[in-house]
Amino acid sequence: MGPAAGGDRLVTGDDRGLRAVLRVRDVRERDGRLGVRSALTEQVEARRRRERFEASQSLVADDSGAGFAAALQLGALVGERVAEARADESRASTAVDHARDHLVAARRQVQTVEALLVRRAERRREALRRQEQRELDDLAAQRWIRGQEEGR
Repeated sequence: MGPAAGGDRLVTGDDRGLRAVLRVRDVRERDGRLGVRSALTEQVEARRRRERFEASQSLVADDSGAGFAAALQLGALVGERVAEARADESRASTAVDHARDHLVAARRQVQTVEALLVRRAERRREALRRQEQRELDDLAAQRWIRGQEEGR
């Protein structure tokens, strides 16, 4: 099967396979971007929850004994919620870091395949240039020979 035009490059059978790999890598990179976006959203939500719980810790109770006991119970509950929210925020931060790492790896894979495709296209262009040069040299040699034969 001969080369077919593909954008500004010649696409051969070998490149079709690499282009399929590139499409898969592109999908993984897109999934990585979505993963980062999702993880960042979770991180922001966790931070907002933590901030809400921390803000509710500053509630003031009345001076009565029952009010003070209720405030202590509420404070303990809110304290637990704040601790849970901080743990959620920490997990979300870790998820963001992992998602970014996956995205960077996916981008690197895409760039590697793209670079390979570019190198292959450059090699094909160079091979075509050399072939054309050989053909031109052959034509020039044939003309020279004809000129020599006609001169006799």
